[in-house]
Amino acid sequence: MTKLEVVTYYEAVAERMLPHLTGRPLTVVRCPEGAAEECFFQKHAMDSIPALVPRVTVKEGHGSMTYAAITTAEALLTMVQLGALEFHIWGSREDHLETPDRIVFDLDPAPDVRWTDVRAGAVRLREHLTDRGLQSLLMTSGGKGLHVVVTLRPEAGWDAVKDFSRAVVEDLVRLYPGKYVATMSKAKRPGKVFIDHFRNGRGATAITPYSLRARDGAPVATPLAWEELGRTAGGGVWTARRLLRRLRSQPDPWAGADQLSRQRLPETYR
Repeated sequence: MTKLEVVTYYEAVAERMLPHLTGRPLTVVRCPEGAAEECFFQKHAMDSIPALVPRVTVKEGHGSMTYAAITTAEALLTMVQLGALEFHIWGSREDHLETPDRIVFDLDPAPDVRWTDVRAGAVRLREHLTDRGLQSLLMTSGGKGLHVVVTLRPEAGWDAVKDFSRAVVEDLVRLYPGKYVATMSKAKRPGKVFIDHFRNGRGATAITPYSLRARDGAPVATPLAWEELGRTAGGGVWTARRLLRRLRSQPDPWAGADQLSRQRLPETYR
Protein backbone atom coordinates (compact mmCIF):
# COMPACT_ATOMS: atom_id res chain seq x y z
CA MET A 1 0.00 0.00 0.00
CA THR A 2 1.07 3.55 -0.62
CA LYS A 3 0.91 6.03 2.23
CA LEU A 4 -2.12 7.62 0.55
CA GLU A 5 -3.86 4.22 0.55
CA VAL A 6 -3.06 3.79 4.24
CA VAL A 7 -4.54 7.20 5.04
CA THR A 8 -7.59 6.44 2.89
CA TYR A 9 -8.05 3.13 4.66
CA TYR A 10 -7.97 4.64 8.15
CA GLU A 11 -10.25 7.46 7.07
CA ALA A 12 -12.77 4.85 5.89
CA VAL A 13 -12.67 2.72 9.07
CA ALA A 14 -12.44 5.59 11.57
CA GLU A 15 -16.12 5.52 12.50
CA ARG A 16 -15.96 1.85 13.46
CA MET A 17 -12.47 2.00 14.96
CA LEU A 18 -12.77 5.07 17.21
CA PRO A 19 -15.11 3.53 19.82
CA HIS A 20 -12.42 0.93 20.53
CA LEU A 21 -9.66 3.55 20.80
CA THR A 22 -11.29 6.37 22.72
CA GLY A 23 -9.75 7.04 26.11
CA ARG A 24 -7.35 4.09 26.04
CA PRO A 25 -3.59 4.51 26.45
CA LEU A 26 -2.12 3.71 23.08
CA THR A 27 1.04 2.09 21.75
CA VAL A 28 1.71 2.31 18.01
CA VAL A 29 3.97 0.58 15.55
CA ARG A 30 5.50 3.31 13.41
CA CYS A 31 7.02 2.58 10.03
CA PRO A 32 8.13 5.99 8.71
CA GLU A 33 9.63 4.47 5.55
CA GLY A 34 6.94 1.82 5.09
CA ALA A 35 6.49 -1.69 6.45
CA ALA A 36 9.31 -3.05 4.30
CA GLU A 37 11.81 -0.87 6.15
CA GLU A 38 12.56 -0.50 9.86
CA CYS A 39 9.52 -0.25 12.14
CA PHE A 40 9.44 0.43 15.88
CA PHE A 41 7.03 0.45 18.82
CA GLN A 42 6.28 3.83 20.34
CA LYS A 43 4.78 3.58 23.79
CA HIS A 44 4.91 7.14 25.13
CA ALA A 45 3.66 10.38 23.59
CA MET A 46 6.76 12.47 22.95
CA ASP A 47 6.81 16.16 22.01
CA SER A 48 7.08 15.14 18.35
CA ILE A 49 3.43 14.09 18.42
CA PRO A 50 1.22 17.14 17.69
CA ALA A 51 -0.87 18.58 20.51
CA LEU A 52 -4.15 17.77 18.74
CA VAL A 53 -3.55 14.11 19.67
CA PRO A 54 -4.96 13.79 23.22
CA ARG A 55 -2.77 12.52 26.06
CA VAL A 56 -3.36 10.24 29.04
CA THR A 57 -1.15 10.37 32.13
CA VAL A 58 -0.37 6.96 33.59
CA LYS A 59 1.41 6.18 36.86
CA GLU A 60 4.53 4.13 36.24
CA GLY A 61 6.85 3.20 39.09
CA HIS A 62 7.39 6.23 41.31
CA GLY A 63 6.43 8.69 38.60
CA SER A 64 4.14 8.99 35.60
CA MET A 65 4.35 8.83 31.82
CA THR A 66 2.22 10.26 29.03
CA TYR A 67 0.51 8.15 26.39
CA ALA A 68 -1.42 9.13 23.30
CA ALA A 69 -5.17 8.41 23.48
CA ILE A 70 -7.03 8.94 20.22
CA THR A 71 -10.56 10.32 20.39
CA THR A 72 -11.15 11.78 16.91
CA ALA A 73 -10.62 10.85 13.29
CA GLU A 74 -8.31 13.85 12.98
CA ALA A 75 -6.07 12.52 15.73
CA LEU A 76 -6.10 9.04 14.19
CA LEU A 77 -5.05 10.37 10.78
CA THR A 78 -2.40 12.57 12.37
CA MET A 79 -0.78 9.45 13.82
CA VAL A 80 -1.01 7.77 10.41
CA GLN A 81 0.73 10.77 8.83
CA LEU A 82 3.52 10.19 11.35
CA GLY A 83 3.95 6.66 10.01
CA ALA A 84 1.77 4.74 12.48
CA LEU A 85 0.53 1.50 10.90
CA GLU A 86 -0.52 -0.55 13.93
CA PHE A 87 -2.57 0.62 16.93
CA HIS A 88 -2.40 -1.34 20.21
CA ILE A 89 -4.63 -0.49 23.18
CA TRP A 90 -4.80 -0.99 26.93
CA GLY A 91 -7.66 -2.96 28.45
CA SER A 92 -8.85 0.08 30.41
CA ARG A 93 -9.77 3.70 29.74
CA GLU A 94 -8.60 7.02 31.11
CA ASP A 95 -11.50 7.41 33.56
CA HIS A 96 -10.88 3.97 35.12
CA LEU A 97 -7.27 3.06 34.39
CA GLU A 98 -7.02 0.60 37.29
CA THR A 99 -10.23 -1.31 36.50
CA PRO A 100 -10.12 -2.93 33.04
CA ASP A 101 -13.24 -3.24 30.90
CA ARG A 102 -11.81 -5.63 28.33
CA ILE A 103 -10.26 -9.12 28.35
CA VAL A 104 -8.41 -10.50 25.33
CA PHE A 105 -7.50 -14.12 24.65
CA ASP A 106 -5.07 -14.47 21.73
CA LEU A 107 -5.09 -17.88 20.03
CA ASP A 108 -1.64 -18.19 18.49
CA PRO A 109 -1.01 -21.50 16.69
CA ALA A 110 2.35 -23.19 16.24
CA PRO A 111 3.37 -23.46 12.55
CA ASP A 112 2.31 -27.13 12.37
CA VAL A 113 -1.21 -26.56 13.71
CA ARG A 114 -4.15 -26.81 11.31
CA TRP A 115 -6.43 -23.81 11.01
CA THR A 116 -9.43 -26.00 11.86
CA ASP A 117 -7.85 -26.57 15.28
CA VAL A 118 -7.54 -22.81 15.83
CA ARG A 119 -11.21 -22.38 15.03
CA ALA A 120 -12.14 -25.25 17.35
CA GLY A 121 -10.11 -23.62 20.11
CA ALA A 122 -12.01 -20.36 19.73
CA VAL A 123 -15.33 -22.20 19.97
CA ARG A 124 -14.24 -24.11 23.08
CA LEU A 125 -13.02 -20.89 24.67
CA ARG A 126 -16.34 -19.24 23.90
CA GLU A 127 -18.18 -22.15 25.53
CA HIS A 128 -15.98 -21.94 28.64
CA LEU A 129 -16.73 -18.24 28.95
CA THR A 130 -20.44 -18.83 28.45
CA ASP A 131 -20.36 -21.39 31.26
CA ARG A 132 -19.01 -18.56 33.45
CA GLY A 133 -21.83 -16.24 32.40
CA LEU A 134 -19.84 -14.19 29.88
CA GLN A 135 -20.58 -13.59 26.22
CA SER A 136 -17.62 -12.97 23.92
CA LEU A 137 -16.68 -11.37 20.63
CA LEU A 138 -14.51 -12.75 17.83
CA MET A 139 -11.80 -11.11 15.73
CA THR A 140 -9.06 -12.21 13.37
CA SER A 141 -5.70 -11.06 14.67
CA GLY A 142 -4.40 -9.97 11.28
CA GLY A 143 -1.64 -12.49 11.92
CA LYS A 144 -1.80 -16.26 12.39
CA GLY A 145 -4.68 -16.53 14.80
CA LEU A 146 -7.85 -15.26 16.41
CA HIS A 147 -8.75 -13.04 19.34
CA VAL A 148 -11.67 -13.77 21.64
CA VAL A 149 -12.69 -10.58 23.47
CA VAL A 150 -14.84 -10.09 26.56
CA THR A 151 -16.15 -6.64 27.48
CA LEU A 152 -16.86 -5.93 31.15
CA ARG A 153 -18.17 -3.50 33.68
CA PRO A 154 -14.98 -1.77 34.95
CA GLU A 155 -15.11 -2.81 38.60
CA ALA A 156 -12.49 -5.55 39.15
CA GLY A 157 -8.82 -4.64 39.37
CA TRP A 158 -6.00 -5.79 37.11
CA ASP A 159 -4.95 -8.68 39.34
CA ALA A 160 -8.48 -10.11 39.42
CA VAL A 161 -8.89 -9.88 35.64
CA LYS A 162 -5.46 -11.41 35.12
CA ASP A 163 -6.22 -14.27 37.52
CA PHE A 164 -9.58 -14.93 35.87
CA SER A 165 -8.19 -15.02 32.32
CA ARG A 166 -5.37 -17.34 33.40
CA ALA A 167 -7.81 -19.69 35.14
CA VAL A 168 -10.01 -19.93 32.04
CA VAL A 169 -7.07 -20.86 29.83
CA GLU A 170 -5.57 -23.29 32.34
CA ASP A 171 -8.92 -25.08 32.56
CA LEU A 172 -8.89 -25.56 28.79
CA VAL A 173 -5.32 -26.84 28.90
CA ARG A 174 -6.26 -29.38 31.59
CA LEU A 175 -9.14 -30.64 29.46
CA TYR A 176 -7.19 -30.69 26.18
CA PRO A 177 -3.49 -31.00 27.08
CA GLY A 178 -2.59 -32.15 23.58
CA LYS A 179 -4.27 -29.17 21.92
CA TYR A 180 -3.49 -26.04 23.95
CA VAL A 181 -0.73 -24.50 26.01
CA ALA A 182 -0.91 -21.59 28.46
CA THR A 183 2.79 -20.73 28.71
CA MET A 184 5.03 -18.69 26.43
CA SER A 185 7.71 -21.41 26.30
CA LYS A 186 8.32 -22.21 22.64
CA ALA A 187 9.63 -25.63 23.61
CA LYS A 188 6.11 -26.63 24.72
CA ARG A 189 4.26 -25.21 21.72
CA PRO A 190 4.84 -27.56 18.72
CA GLY A 191 1.52 -29.02 17.60
CA LYS A 192 -0.49 -26.80 19.95
CA VAL A 193 -2.32 -23.48 20.10
CA PHE A 194 -0.87 -21.04 22.62
CA ILE A 195 -3.81 -19.23 24.23
CA ASP A 196 -2.20 -16.00 25.36
CA HIS A 197 -3.84 -14.61 28.49
CA PHE A 198 -0.87 -12.38 29.36
CA ARG A 199 -2.38 -9.42 27.48
CA ASN A 200 -4.65 -8.80 30.47
CA GLY A 201 -2.11 -7.36 32.88
CA ARG A 202 -1.66 -3.67 33.61
CA GLY A 203 0.31 -2.04 30.81
CA ALA A 204 -0.15 -4.93 28.38
CA THR A 205 -1.76 -4.12 25.04
CA ALA A 206 -3.66 -5.85 22.25
CA ILE A 207 -4.21 -4.93 18.63
CA THR A 208 -7.16 -2.59 18.07
CA PRO A 209 -10.10 -3.80 15.97
CA TYR A 210 -9.68 -2.58 12.37
CA SER A 211 -5.97 -1.84 12.77
CA LEU A 212 -3.68 -2.70 9.90
CA ARG A 213 -0.75 -4.99 10.61
CA ALA A 214 2.73 -4.09 9.35
CA ARG A 215 2.97 -7.30 7.34
CA ASP A 216 2.95 -8.41 3.73
CA GLY A 217 -0.44 -8.02 2.09
CA ALA A 218 -1.70 -5.39 4.58
CA PRO A 219 -3.83 -7.72 6.73
CA VAL A 220 -6.33 -6.23 9.16
CA ALA A 221 -7.47 -7.22 12.65
CA THR A 222 -11.09 -7.79 11.64
CA PRO A 223 -14.14 -8.18 13.91
CA LEU A 224 -16.33 -11.12 12.91
CA ALA A 225 -19.69 -12.52 13.86
CA TRP A 226 -19.35 -15.95 15.42
CA GLU A 227 -21.43 -17.32 12.54
CA GLU A 228 -18.61 -16.32 10.16
CA LEU A 229 -15.94 -18.42 11.85
CA GLY A 230 -16.60 -21.54 9.77
CA ARG A 231 -16.11 -19.52 6.58
CA THR A 232 -12.91 -17.85 7.77
CA ALA A 233 -9.78 -19.41 6.29
CA GLY A 234 -7.07 -17.76 8.41
CA GLY A 235 -6.10 -14.99 10.78
CA GLY A 236 -4.74 -12.76 8.05
CA VAL A 237 -7.25 -13.30 5.26
CA TRP A 238 -8.94 -9.94 5.66
CA THR A 239 -6.73 -7.38 3.95
CA ALA A 240 -7.24 -3.62 3.74
CA ARG A 241 -8.79 -3.79 0.28
CA ARG A 242 -11.12 -6.67 1.17
CA LEU A 243 -12.10 -4.93 4.41
CA LEU A 244 -13.09 -1.75 2.60
CA ARG A 245 -15.44 -3.78 0.41
CA ARG A 246 -16.81 -5.46 3.51
CA LEU A 247 -17.58 -2.09 5.11
CA ARG A 248 -19.74 -1.16 2.14
CA SER A 249 -21.69 -4.41 2.07
CA GLN A 250 -22.00 -5.64 5.67
CA PRO A 251 -23.08 -4.11 8.98
CA ASP A 252 -20.71 -4.01 11.91
CA PRO A 253 -20.57 -7.58 13.32
CA TRP A 254 -19.92 -6.12 16.79
CA ALA A 255 -22.92 -3.78 16.62
CA GLY A 256 -24.75 -3.91 19.92
CA ALA A 257 -21.65 -5.06 21.78
CA ASP A 258 -22.03 -2.08 24.12
CA GLN A 259 -24.72 -4.08 25.87
CA LEU A 260 -22.07 -6.64 26.85
CA SER A 261 -20.11 -3.95 28.71
CA ARG A 262 -22.44 -4.52 31.68
CA GLN A 263 -21.08 -8.05 32.12
CA ARG A 264 -19.37 -8.87 35.41
CA LEU A 265 -16.67 -11.35 36.33
CA PRO A 266 -17.76 -14.31 38.46
CA GLU A 267 -18.26 -13.15 42.03
CA THR A 268 -15.10 -14.80 43.38
CA TYR A 269 -12.99 -12.48 41.17
CA ARG A 270 -14.67 -9.17 42.03
